[in-house]
Amino acid sequence: MHFDFIDLRLLAAVLETGSITAGAERVGLSLAAASARMRGLEQQAGVALLTRNPRGVQATPAGERLLQHARVLLQQRDRLRGEMAEFAPGQRSQLRIVANTVAADAFLPELLA
Repeated sequence: MHFDFIDLRLLAAVLETGSITAGAERVGLSLAAASARMRGLEQQAGVALLTRNPRGVQATPAGERLLQHARVLLQQRDRLRGEMAEFAPGQRSQLRIVANTVAADAFLPELLA
């Protein structure tokens, strides 16, 4: 099985918020992309990870187990990034800018120049 960190982050966000829509918003994905990623994650796992109902989603027992592992992996990834940053010359940081297409094309290039 191949799990990518975006999928694991999304799974955690979806289950923490109880909604694919809210989880997608939290990780910066469209609803369509998040739904497709969740379906793909379930296909890779070979089991249902979510119980979908009109009021949102809940984890299945398999979803709870994967969520536990996902949290550990995400924490380890963050620790690894921090430890590797200690070896990088100079001070580095990461800046994430979220913008719609119009803002990204029309305003950000000038502001970031």
